[in-house]
Amino acid sequence: MKQLIVSAENDKEFIRLDKKDYNYLVSVRRVKEGQILKVSLNGVKPASAEILKINTEKKYIELKLLNEEDTDTALKNGAEIILMQWLIKGNHMDIAVRQASEAGCSLIVPVLGEFSLIKKENINQTERRERIIREARQQSGSPVNTKILPAQELKTALDEVLEYTADKETAFIMLSEKKADFLSLFDCLSANTEIIVLAIGCEGGISPKEIEFLKEHKFEEVHFNTNVLRAETAAIYSIAAAQVIMEEKGGCKKN
Repeated sequence: MKQLIVSAENDKEFIRLDKKDYNYLVSVRRVKEGQILKVSLNGVKPASAEILKINTEKKYIELKLLNEEDTDTALKNGAEIILMQWLIKGNHMDIAVRQASEAGCSLIVPVLGEFSLIKKENINQTERRERIIREARQQSGSPVNTKILPAQELKTALDEVLEYTADKETAFIMLSEKKADFLSLFDCLSANTEIIVLAIGCEGGISPKEIEFLKEHKFEEVHFNTNVLRAETAAIYSIAAAQVIMEEKGGCKKN
């Protein structure tokens, strides 16, 4: 466990953990009194804390905050990444969400695409994915406070993305299965890019109608000259590629 995400009130020196956090730390991590943990306060502020007390009778752990670190939660010299992932079936969507969280995406936007086999979701799916994100951040130590939206149709999803990226230098990218004379991902990004929006299709890809709609909103088509990738693999592949390119270009200095 790289970090433990905890809820903490401002100016509170002590934190009490119970229920799932208690069971995980005691039964799985086998922590001891006096041990120092790396924590993330409310998922945003990194800090360290000492385990003061483990009450096995009432089943709670008391932590004492020792020190807080820098509040900058963005990846150093990098751009924020937003993943617009067309819904994919089974546990493949969970895999995409987990990997995107581990890689440090700022926002994950599930899209009810024309070719998605899943056409409707309830709020329980979003809550479950929020738990997946929390677990992924705890295991990976990601400082980025990854958020996820409820699944929605493309127009509504894009409206929220455009609101999020307003007044920011943004690169809009959609992955294409077709080999054509597209720009490369390298050419689509610059050292001044502040936000990268990646649109990844489902098993059937992104429909022609959706492609035209995205192009109307400044999305560039990019094709990776690789083997055929599953949707969830394409997502983490493109995130990693974008991060490496931004590092090579010197990154975004505006974060």
